[in-house]
Amino acid sequence: MKMKKLIGALLALVLLMGCATNKNLSPEKAKRMAETTQKVNEALNKQLFTIEVNHVYPQRLPAKALSYGYYVRVTADSVYSCLPYFGHAYRVPYGGGTGLNFAEKITDYVMQRGKDGKINIYFKVNNKEDRYDYRLEVFDNGRAFVDISSDERDRIGFAGMMDIGK
Repeated sequence: MKMKKLIGALLALVLLMGCATNKNLSPEKAKRMAETTQKVNEALNKQLFTIEVNHVYPQRLPAKALSYGYYVRVTADSVYSCLPYFGHAYRVPYGGGTGLNFAEKITDYVMQRGKDGKINIYFKVNNKEDRYDYRLEVFDNGRAFVDISSDERDRIGFAGMMDIGK
């Protein structure tokens, strides 16, 4: 039994080593990566950034690719959320309400840097329909994940890229 565990652990180690990234990057690619990391960090430190999403992950439905035009924009003390909602809503206003399309003030903004090159951002937003908790994971390369939970709707997630050109 111990031999099987040892062989399994060795196999997992070999697979992980095979998946490791190549550290021998060309100077041009290393320079571009460093510039991207710097732009991402500057935008996050200023609390002035936009994440353009291209995939949605509803809680009870299959994932979907999204067309162009959906985003979350943070500007110092506000969030501009232009996101679709797919899922179960418990209580919403007549006509469906605004869902995740709103511009509101941010409360309880917290940014934490992780060990693995990602930055976690947490904030809360209240509007007349609901209370939302946003959790953003942003990586050095600009890749981002947005997770939104609320009181009146199922949790929903999004994936996309930070727009570092603006």
